[in-house]
Amino acid sequence: MAVSVEELYGNLWRTPQIGFEQQLSRSLAPRGSGLLKEMFRDTGVNANQTVLDIGCRDATHAISLAQTFGCRVIGIDPIAGHIDDAARNIAEAGLGECVTVKQGAVEALPLAEATIDRIWCRDVLNHVDLPVALAECRRVLRLGGQLVVFQTLATDLLEPQEA
Repeated sequence: MAVSVEELYGNLWRTPQIGFEQQLSRSLAPRGSGLLKEMFRDTGVNANQTVLDIGCRDATHAISLAQTFGCRVIGIDPIAGHIDDAARNIAEAGLGECVTVKQGAVEALPLAEATIDRIWCRDVLNHVDLPVALAECRRVLRLGGQLVVFQTLATDLLEPQEA
């Protein structure tokens, strides 16, 4: 039975579930959460660039990227409720001039060709049609642009050091 993204994520993240936060807080002691931002910095991101945050949810990362690097950030998410939450958080942060959000999916990005310098993609690619999504990322990236992907994996096939 197919489940839509809206059904899967629409209310789950917005409605408190008993034990849900505790499960999310459980850690297997991976590297620090700042690692991804350090890697992103190492791509040469700067204030003259436009960054795309794919699957932006409530814009937490989009806001942080704009504050840290001074770049313009466009957040994309397929869930209307996430876009509402993101818009509210952006307004509260006073970043409406440099952070915007649009409803859309990575398989059909609502952006023109070659308009993005960097893409931030965190825990999204396991939910999408990967070949189509990557082709869309390539389409919107400017020449020399970069895609930084962070994907959480949990499987017994990982070596202890990989986990």
